[in-house]
Amino acid sequence: MTSSRYKIEQTPSKITLSAKIIRNRLRLLLTCRDLVILLLILVNIPNLNFESAFNIILLIFLGLLFCQGIYDLLWQLFGQEHIHVQNGILSHQFTLFGLGKCRKFSLVEISQWQPHENYANTENTKITLHNYLSQRRNKSIISSPLRKPNSKQGAWSFVYHGKTIHIGEFFYSEDCQAINSKLNSLMPKKAKTETLFKPENDL
Repeated sequence: MTSSRYKIEQTPSKITLSAKIIRNRLRLLLTCRDLVILLLILVNIPNLNFESAFNIILLIFLGLLFCQGIYDLLWQLFGQEHIHVQNGILSHQFTLFGLGKCRKFSLVEISQWQPHENYANTENTKITLHNYLSQRRNKSIISSPLRKPNSKQGAWSFVYHGKTIHIGEFFYSEDCQAINSKLNSLMPKKAKTETLFKPENDL
């Protein structure tokens, strides 16, 4: 792995992989723009008549939007994805400042483990009018601690309790091919050869 976005901690019995989010300059600019607009509106809030229920609801709504914008900005700057394998358990987690829900999977219940080509979507990141308009129409959502993981993207997938799980959304093929053998070495042989359940849904 050549990118400084990645960190690997490994012993013969465990491995921990960490990857930082790729920063999209255009998306960061749009998030900052939205925050500035909201801040300018909130600055004028004291001039409102708070005896009106509508104004109170408006204040709460704008405050929630501002908090969401702050969260999105911090996530785009400091978001990380972690994969940890130890003691027969695979753990997967998106974190912001170390906080985030952890999903755990028993290795003996995993089947159809396999790597996938996973490339960073670095298109439309330059700050141009065309890319600005394209970004506004872009409905794709990057996984984060407060959002459901992207069920269709990742450097690895496996079947667990009848569902196909993708992990490694922030791990890209051009960088991390070298770690496939390290991660595979901790996977039970039957996880790569047996089908325990027929996959029905993506998770």
